[in-house]
Amino acid sequence: MPDYFCLWIPHFAAWTLSQSEAALQGRAFAVCESGKVVAASPLAIEAGVGIGMTSGRAQSRLSSLLIVARDSSRETLAWEEVQRTFYGLTPRVESAAPGLLFAEVDARKAIPLLRSWQAQGGAAQDRATAHLAALSTSTGQARVVKAGREAAFGDMTRLDVLRHAGISAATLQRLEWFGWVYVGALRVLTRRQLEEQVGAEGASLYRFAQGPRCRDNLRPVTTWQPPQEVSATLSFELPAREPCEWEGALDLLLEKVCAALGSRRARTLEVRLESPIAPLAARRVLKEPTCQTQALGAPARACLEDVLKMLAPLPAVVLGLEVRLGALSCPPSQASLFEGEKAEKVERPRRLRAALESVESRFSGQSGRYVPDELDGPFPEEQWRFDPVGGWLSALETLNDERKERSGKGHPGTERLGQRGPR
Repeated sequence: MPDYFCLWIPHFAAWTLSQSEAALQGRAFAVCESGKVVAASPLAIEAGVGIGMTSGRAQSRLSSLLIVARDSSRETLAWEEVQRTFYGLTPRVESAAPGLLFAEVDARKAIPLLRSWQAQGGAAQDRATAHLAALSTSTGQARVVKAGREAAFGDMTRLDVLRHAGISAATLQRLEWFGWVYVGALRVLTRRQLEEQVGAEGASLYRFAQGPRCRDNLRPVTTWQPPQEVSATLSFELPAREPCEWEGALDLLLEKVCAALGSRRARTLEVRLESPIAPLAARRVLKEPTCQTQALGAPARACLEDVLKMLAPLPAVVLGLEVRLGALSCPPSQASLFEGEKAEKVERPRRLRAALESVESRFSGQSGRYVPDELDGPFPEEQWRFDPVGGWLSALETLNDERKERSGKGHPGTERLGQRGPR
C-alpha cells in the first residue's frame, strides 16, 4: 500500500502574509474578513486570539494587535507555489484546501520543507490517519503511524484536534455529552448513526474513526497538473563567463517572453540557469500582475544573482538561460465611456416608436401621423412631431383669414397701400 503524507499549514492566511510581508514577521496580527478573524499569527494565538472572533474582541485580548484584511488572490498564488515545491518531490500531489494537501512521498524527504515553512506533517497507510497525525504533531515535525497501529493511534487522539479539520464546536460539545472524547470511541458507530446525531459532519467523523477500513480513505492521490506558463530559452554556443554576456541574454529573453504573453499578465517569474554541475532556478512572486519588460527587469536580475550565488565558491559558468512567467491572467475588459450612450441611442428610438404607436391608436380619429424629426436631439420631445394630413392647407387658410381680418378692421397707425384715406 502507498504511504500517504499529509501537509498542514496552520492559519494559512496569516502564514501567507508573513511569508510575503517582511514587516509582519515577528508581529502579532490577525487576518479578518467581514469583521471576523480567519487566521492569526503565532504571537496573536499565544495572546488568546482565535478563529471566529470579531475584530473588536480580538483587539481586546491584545491592544497591540494589528488587524489585516484578507487577500484571497495572494493566498491562491502562495498555495500554488507550495504545490509546485512538493511537485519537485513527487508528481502525486493533491490539494484538499488552502493549507492542506496529500502526497505520496516519504515523510523524511518533506522534513526540510516542514521546518522551513513551520508546517506540520503526518504519514500513514490511509488519508484520515495521516490527516490526524498532521493535526496532532508539533510545528516543523512529521508524525508517522505505522501499518496496523491506526486503531491504537485513534484511541489516544482526542476529538478536540478535529476542530482544525472543520468540525464545529457544537458538534464536539455534543459528542462530549455522550462521553465520546477520543476519535477511536466513534469506531463502533455507523455512518448513519453519526449523521443522525450531528448531521452532515457525521460523514467526516466516520472517515476519521474508521481509518483504513473506510474505502474513501484509500483513494489514490491524483497527479498535480502544473499551471500554464510562458517561457523563452537561450543556449550559449560557448560557455558564458562574464556578466555582460548573460545580462544581455537575460534582457533579450525578457523581451521575447513578454511578447509571447500577448494580452495576458504574469504574477510569477522564474529564471533557470544551466550550469556544468546541475540546472539551478530561482523564483519571485511579483507584487502586481504585469506584462512590461521594464517591470520584470529588476526581479529577473535578482533571480539571476540568487542562482549565481548557488554556484559559489566555484566560478560562474553559464551554458544556457531560461525565463518562465506563470500565474497568468487576462486584464479586465475596459468598457468605453460612450458605450452606454451608443446603446441608448439605438434603444431609445425603439421605445419612443412603440409609445407613439400606442398614442396613435388612441387618437385614431385625427387624420395624421407622427414622423421622426431629429434623431440626434437631446430630448425625446424633439425627436418626433405630429404631421396632420393637409396640414399646410389649413395653415394657409388660417393665414388668409388673418389677412382678411386685418384688412377689414385695420390697425392704428397703419395705412393700406393703393387706398386713399378720407380728406
